[in-house]
Amino acid sequence: SGDVDVSQINTDLGSNGSVSVNEAGGVTTITITFEDAADLQNFASSFTLDAPTADSDVDLSGIVFTVDAKDISTPSATGSASIDAIIVVDAVADPVSVSLDVNDSGDADSTFAPGETGTLHVTASFGDANDGSETHTVTVDIPDGFSVGSLASAPAGVDAQVNVDGDVVFTLGSGVTSLDFTFDVTAPSGLTEGGNYDFAANARAEETPSDEEPDLTNNVATDDAQDSATVALPSVSLETLDGFAGAPALNSGSPLDSDTAEGDAAWFRLVIDQPPAVDTAVTLQANDGSAVSPDDYNGASFDFFLADGTSLGSGSSVDIPAGETAVYVRVSTVADSSYEGTESFSLEISDATDAAFVPDTEAAGSISDTATVS
Repeated sequence: SGDVDVSQINTDLGSNGSVSVNEAGGVTTITITFEDAADLQNFASSFTLDAPTADSDVDLSGIVFTVDAKDISTPSATGSASIDAIIVVDAVADPVSVSLDVNDSGDADSTFAPGETGTLHVTASFGDANDGSETHTVTVDIPDGFSVGSLASAPAGVDAQVNVDGDVVFTLGSGVTSLDFTFDVTAPSGLTEGGNYDFAANARAEETPSDEEPDLTNNVATDDAQDSATVALPSVSLETLDGFAGAPALNSGSPLDSDTAEGDAAWFRLVIDQPPAVDTAVTLQANDGSAVSPDDYNGASFDFFLADGTSLGSGSSVDIPAGETAVYVRVSTVADSSYEGTESFSLEISDATDAAFVPDTEAAGSISDTATVS
């Protein structure tokens, strides 16, 4: 079975006859009738037979071609010939297409903060899903550092897996000709600098030869797509405070100030320019001026708080919680009986993870003496 094309016979006959096709009973019969006036002594032509299933890779065996000829005006003048044949079907992979789009969570762009979760949208289309001889896959290359969220909601008939390289492989089942799926991707964290990350998708259709294949070069069709994302670090800075009253839960409700009397606390503030997606580690360093640690202040360990009074611990480093944009720093000072006048010191950020800072930028504090000149 299969569609028969006898256009070449019609061309070769011209006005010398006619041709008809009958496919009754599972047998294809081609009848050529010649005009008497043609007085043909011989005739040669050809026809084409399509494979019974589009893009099938299965060769057609058990084909018998039988030719019977007779002279209508002389019934006894007949001829016959027969031949067994195998029609070799050359399977050709259909064209494919694929697209890829990566976005961060906050807006329709591809700039991520460290640890931020966004989305990756992949689409693909394939031409053949009927005969089972063609396999369809889409592989999405995930750049190192990015992680993949759940793939459990992949479309029906599509198997989605993360391979050993951390890339996502979609395998389309029988009868599935397209893929349209969005899944989560999370940017790396623990970074000291930002960077660009390249995503790529490859769609592949492959005919699997099951028997004789005249041409293997057309058994595979592919398409590629690319997109990129940027991971940009938020900026963290250290500020001095001058009578700041915006955190009444701290300092017994008194305003916060980087200039203080000895024995009281000097206050500073760490500020991040956007809410971080992950905890952000910041290390501070104290620099002596005329005030010297540990005689005049504690330059080795600081106390860290949120504005609501929540303690984040003590030391030289603090983890700023995800989502927070400000942390308050308390520096204790030492009261003594010696008159020293007003003394100065400074703090600066010496290191940060998942945040950018300007090195050697100091926030100054001062300690005024409460002792009197004797």
